[in-house]
Amino acid sequence: MEPPHCPIDRIVISNTRYSNEINWTQITEKAQYQKVIEEIKVLANEKGKSIPLWELDIFVQKINPAFEKGGEWEVQKLPLISLAQALRPPYSFTAPGRIR
Repeated sequence: MEPPHCPIDRIVISNTRYSNEINWTQITEKAQYQKVIEEIKVLANEKGKSIPLWELDIFVQKINPAFEKGGEWEVQKLPLISLAQALRPPYSFTAPGRIR
């Protein structure tokens, strides 16, 4: 089961139209938070992904510059392990024609 949405942090906000407008450490109003969430819903929907998988794409692109920005990812079904274990080679994410 996936979470309902993703953490709202600098990386997430920087991938929205609010990147230069809203700082995640200074969100004090529910309306600001809701604006970011609604934008993320639109962006995820445009990619045909759930919000958590959309966030996973941008997270992987941020921590692993070997992947091209905007690539498509397949999340393999893995046993429950830590994120550190999942990101060690062999990678748990594949991009067509990339690391497998």
